[in-house]
Order: sequence, then structure tokens, then C-alpha cells
Amino acid sequence: MFIIPRTLDEWNQGKAEQRLQDDPTFLAWRDRHPLQARFWLAFCRHYDLGFEAFHQGDAEQARVHKAAMKELVSWLDDEVPRATETPEEAFTRLLEEGFSNKRAFKLAKTSPTRGKGRPVSVRWPALQAHEQKLQDDRSWRELTAEFCRCGQTKHARECQEKLRLQVVVLKKTIQQLGV
Repeated sequence: MFIIPRTLDEWNQGKAEQRLQDDPTFLAWRDRHPLQARFWLAFCRHYDLGFEAFHQGDAEQARVHKAAMKELVSWLDDEVPRATETPEEAFTRLLEEGFSNKRAFKLAKTSPTRGKGRPVSVRWPALQAHEQKLQDDRSWRELTAEFCRCGQTKHARECQEKLRLQVVVLKKTIQQLGV
């Protein structure tokens, strides 16, 4: 099982990135979630570089890698909103939006909607949508129905555009952080 090294001795025995790449559970999971796996590997790479910088007394480089790790985790953290729509209501809505019975049933079981409080981050849904788009080349309409967290009963063009634009931001992040 993968464990992030916490001490200098543990880290000298094996850096985080290499430990993760050697973990059989991660390797099996990586095949199903290649983009998320790249994020975790980049996180471990920055962890290793930050750990090394810290132990060499380079506080500035350690801060740079800490910031990169924080950015990477912000894409992997799922803030699940409180549902205001029952699965039955979601199923009916999805059928009305033109989805097949099978697809509507699957989406209704996983479709979260917006509750009270600050808006939920759309980073995690954007990451999932981008990964699905890369693997299956699904339509933005279908991805929006599955991943949008606007809380509306029908997803408008604005929902699709918001998700698509968040994926554009994700692609820039991937480039900037070398994911």
C-alpha cells in the first residue's frame, strides 16, 4: 500500500513518486483513471521536490512546490453538494431531456444538485468530465447532465459552457504544472 514518506529516512528509502508508480493498486486504478493518476503523480513529484528543497534549506523552492501541490489537490477534492432533487425526480427530468431509460437511471443515481451555502467548486466535475471526454469522446450535453452541479432541473447551454470553460482552465493547469 502506498504511503507518503514523512521522515528523511523514509524519503531516502523511496521517493513518493516512485513509491506510487510501484504500487500495484495504483497501477490498476491508473488504467481506469489516467488523468487523475497523472495528477497524483504530479502531486508526488512536487512533494519530492519540495521535500528535497526543504531539507536543503531552500525555503523559496519548498514554497513553490507546496503551492503546486495545493493547486493539484484543489482539482482532486470533491465538494459534494447537498441534494435537493430525489433520484426519482432526477430520473424523470433526464427522460424529459431526451436520455435513454438506462442512461437516465445511471445519471439519476449519481446526479448531485446544489444546496445552501457557497457555490460548490466545479474543478472536480471538470476533471471527471475531461477524463470522460478523453476516454469516450462523449458530448458536452451528456457530460453536463452527469457532472453539472447547478441545481437546475434542466441544464441550459450556459451549464455546458461553464463546464467546457472550466475544462479549458484545467488544460492550462495541466500544462503549467507538467501533469
